[in-house]
Amino acid sequence: MICPKCQSHMKALNALPITALKCEGCAGLWFKDGQIAVDKAIEYAEFFDSQNNKNDGFFNQVREIDCPECSKPMSKMTDKSQFHIKYEMCTDCRGVFLDEGELLDLSEFTLAERLQQAIKTYQSNIK
Repeated sequence: MICPKCQSHMKALNALPITALKCEGCAGLWFKDGQIAVDKAIEYAEFFDSQNNKNDGFFNQVREIDCPECSKPMSKMTDKSQFHIKYEMCTDCRGVFLDEGELLDLSEFTLAERLQQAIKTYQSNIK
């Protein structure tokens, strides 16, 4: 499979019961089974993901991509618990693409992040 962000090849990673594809270029992750697979993969985040930042977050800015499975335009999503995490999901086949470091970030919802999130939510509710 070809990466939807950098057009490099993606290779399969297996950590039972989850399979993901990891890009050999930008280190992004493709989960064919969508959000359910991402939720399960959080337990294996250190196996699947890296946080080398070799691309300095460049590919986080690339948001207009087509699904590597079905070639349909992917939707831009924001994690419901950690608003700073942006990812792409195919509304047709339900696959999810996470940029390098995002799965690790999802697995490490720190107290500081929870407080920041609560403050932002409070501020948006009083406006």
